[in-house]
Amino acid sequence: SKCFVTIANSTTWLAITGEVPPTTPPSASDYTDAGLPWFELFDADARALEGAAELQKLASVSQLGKKKGEAPLADNNSVDVSRIINLRKPGNNTVRESAL
Repeated sequence: SKCFVTIANSTTWLAITGEVPPTTPPSASDYTDAGLPWFELFDADARALEGAAELQKLASVSQLGKKKGEAPLADNNSVDVSRIINLRKPGNNTVRESAL
C-alpha cells in the first residue's frame, strides 16, 4: 500500500476535510502516546540530493527561537518508537498521483 501526504494550510484543510483544523499540532510524544504508528520509507540504494546553496542561509525554527530567547519547539523531544510501518518493499517503485 502507499501513503500520500498533502500539506495544507488551515483554509485548504477546511476545504478538503470539511472540519475546522486542530489548533495545536500534536507533539511526537502525543502521537506516540495515542498509539499511532510511525512510518518509515527506506531505500538503501537512494542517493541524497545536494542542498541548494541559497537554502544554506536559512535558519531553523529552533535557531530563530534561541536568538529570541524562546523555545518554539518545547515539546520536540525524542520518543521511543515501538510501532513502525515500512512503506516500501525492495523492488516496488510504482507510485501513482493522488487526485485531490
